[in-house]
Amino acid sequence: MTDLNYGERRRLGDQEDIDIISLDILKEWKRRNPQIKNVMIFVSDSLRWDYLPESIANRGIRFKTIASAPFTAGSFPSIVSGLYPNHHGVHSFFDTLSKWTPTFLNIKNYNTSFWTENVWIDYEPKGSSQIHRILRCKTPIPLEELKTPFVYFEDEKGGHCPYGWTENDVYKEIECRKFFSDYGKKPHSELLKRYKMGIDRSVEEFEKRVRILEKRDLLDSTLIIFLSDHGELLGEYGGLVGHGIPTTPEIAYVPTVFIHPDLPKNITFEEQGVLRHVDLFPTILGLLNINNEKNVDGVNLFESNKMPDFGCNYMRKQVIEEGFLKKILDVELKEKSVWDKNGGYLFREGTNFVLRLILVIYLTTLSRGIHSSYLRGRLQKTPFKMIKNYFTIWRNYSASSIQYGNPHFDKKKSEELIGILKEKQIENKEISKIKSTINKLKSDGKI
Repeated sequence: MTDLNYGERRRLGDQEDIDIISLDILKEWKRRNPQIKNVMIFVSDSLRWDYLPESIANRGIRFKTIASAPFTAGSFPSIVSGLYPNHHGVHSFFDTLSKWTPTFLNIKNYNTSFWTENVWIDYEPKGSSQIHRILRCKTPIPLEELKTPFVYFEDEKGGHCPYGWTENDVYKEIECRKFFSDYGKKPHSELLKRYKMGIDRSVEEFEKRVRILEKRDLLDSTLIIFLSDHGELLGEYGGLVGHGIPTTPEIAYVPTVFIHPDLPKNITFEEQGVLRHVDLFPTILGLLNINNEKNVDGVNLFESNKMPDFGCNYMRKQVIEEGFLKKILDVELKEKSVWDKNGGYLFREGTNFVLRLILVIYLTTLSRGIHSSYLRGRLQKTPFKMIKNYFTIWRNYSASSIQYGNPHFDKKKSEELIGILKEKQIENKEISKIKSTINKLKSDGKI
């Protein structure tokens, strides 16, 4: 059955036929659709792989994807640049991508826009938020007005806390602590219900964008990519919520769906490997036939013979960012993890086990963070069960290394693979070259 032509493959959408589906479909689709000039990338924030709505999954080809970081500040730069966080250098909302870093938001001769209609709503004017500063974005342009050819990139609230947000909700965008404190006292099913409400609302926003493309008669010339920046914990591992640390499968695995009228519907490449955030930039450039002279960590799916076997997730964070304890426990924690489609290994660096345990106890009992807010609410409701759960929480929060699921590689191999996430060091000759370029620009009066 492997010699099926493209038209026959397109008619195969059932899961039992998935073994014949390969990257050849994408390559053949690209060959038959030279009119593709635009890309719309829609990020449903905090959407985990196992909560991908069926209505979206049915629209195209879906990939089990490895997020590059467990929170927005690190993952968005990876999506736009094809670099892991240790290479693009953004680890918090106080960092900024280098202006020399190529991204799909600064493609020459392309109109680009980073839109955040339902996220970062407290920032005026539009485009002045921290995430816009991180990505070095120009003034955002709505999809209705963006001229072709374009790359449109949107961060939509999705499943980010407080879940199920609407304009008339009692919780504002920034009140995650209060939200988790309240929902810690309610049945766990209520939290899951609210999370799904947020995802459903995000899908409605996505459909609005698709209708705009349809109204502009651009569906045939646009590849639509629906994805997420990271997943979300919904009370697993003893009662952990939100995202950030620890990095778990629920946070590392996110969905990506490629959608176009001429692509197959309701099929998955999950059994053939994983997609990574870092693959999106080179794949988009490959689709648009744009050469990228810079090295990236990802691969162009249109030129690859197989799906990647594994992906990495990287987090570097100042654990306590404010307060008197920052002076006592001024610790920078690193979480490096490597994942295939079935599981992965997490490694922690930056401090010893005893200090990590002290930090965990503080972060899950006394701090004002979301984990602590939710757990204190649960402790009031089910005290005996929660005391037992704390041991599970502390293990997942403080262990030096953890295996999740059943990856197809052992711990020793994972330590080799994780070498990708070593801090990038600029060689002396590169530093000299950069200084020489700067001095020449200064002497020419250009800077």
